Amino acid sequence: MLVGDATLPANICDREFRRLQIRHDQEARNINDSLQRFRSARAQPATEPTSVFGAADRSTTALRHLGDDLVRSARRLGLRGEFLTLDHLRDPFRPIHRLEALLTAQPDLLLSFVASRERDWGAIAQGIPTLSYWSSDPSRYDLASMPFTDDDIVCVSDIEWIETFRQHGVEAKHLPLATGLHDALPLPDEDLKPASASSSHVLLVGNLPDATDVLPPSLHAAVPAIEAAALAICRDPSASLSEQAASIGRLHRTARADVPTIARAIEFAATRLDRLRAAHVLAAAGIPLRIHGCARWQQALAGSPAGAAWAGPLIDRRSSAIAFRDAAAVVNIVSRNGRDGVNMRVFDVAAAGGVLLTNDTAGLHRNFRPGEEVLAFRSVEELPSLAQSLLSDPSRAARIREAGTQRARRDHTWEARWSQVFRWLRERRDAERGGACLRTSA
Repeated sequence: MLVGDATLPANICDREFRRLQIRHDQEARNINDSLQRFRSARAQPATEPTSVFGAADRSTTALRHLGDDLVRSARRLGLRGEFLTLDHLRDPFRPIHRLEALLTAQPDLLLSFVASRERDWGAIAQGIPTLSYWSSDPSRYDLASMPFTDDDIVCVSDIEWIETFRQHGVEAKHLPLATGLHDALPLPDEDLKPASASSSHVLLVGNLPDATDVLPPSLHAAVPAIEAAALAICRDPSASLSEQAASIGRLHRTARADVPTIARAIEFAATRLDRLRAAHVLAAAGIPLRIHGCARWQQALAGSPAGAAWAGPLIDRRSSAIAFRDAAAVVNIVSRNGRDGVNMRVFDVAAAGGVLLTNDTAGLHRNFRPGEEVLAFRSVEELPSLAQSLLSDPSRAARIREAGTQRARRDHTWEARWSQVFRWLRERRDAERGGACLRTSA
């Protein structure tokens, strides 16, 4: 049963809460031994990281895959690693299980996503270096109330977010997203080719976000205004999202702290419109289309030429790799959340042997050679002609497929990103030792 189910009779609720209390007391007692072992291990910290630990809720699909890929790659580099997936709906002891897993793992490097070490793990983890990774716009979070310490190595996937942290007195480093898909499906060279001699369909992949995904119930009345703002931004890229969010906040008399949340909701709604527009444009042009993503697609496309294209979600990383490899092209519509415009799918598609068709952004040019390793578009109206060019010229598609795969597997794996993180850790440790020597000599 779900925790807090309002349909349960009061006597059953009382009985279950008493059981939960007894279980809670038992869990709290059992954790003491783990705490003592953890503190003993921390008395002599390692000079180099040997164990990585992180956790995320199963509902946060992107962060769950991101954390899992990071830990898998750390293991390939010889570290111990664990990534814990939790369920905040069905596990009332989630905080205790999270803490117990941390104590058992005894990590000397922590992972935190869109949070500082202090906010994510608390005082129990003080002194443990923490990769605080931000793949979502930090300006949409209350950074002023989030404590950052010397434990945090703050990294952002979008280079433009460095300035956001600088304005809050925090030094952030640029660490682009990467791929772990080559591990989920190790492909020999001959398997980089599609299953058939020439792929016959174009794949559009991605979920359909909704404004309500990030809005608390108290702000649901603002959804119509948020959706109207999203439509305005899609029609006019120069429109100010921040001004739109502030205007909606004033209209609905929300607290000032709610404005970043409204801005995130506008970005979600605009991304939804972008992806739907791509589906409609491709289907209307007669491009053989297959769509993978959440069930919202089915309702959103019902009755349209693209209505039959939805093929359900990709259930795991292996099925994603096969789908990317077997399509003539994979269309990726990046979220409005990132100004730099490179999401993890950019690297995953290329690493799996897919032909990537994605938004033309500065971040894409920093990581790939558009036209040679991937294809880029500035408007979804360009998609039909680009897709048709690949369908009608398999040899060109094969060249892009091979070049993109080689680039992704060489330069854009999480192992490559870890190498950079380890360099930063060594530089920080050497600087701390140098400072200690100066203080001693003084």
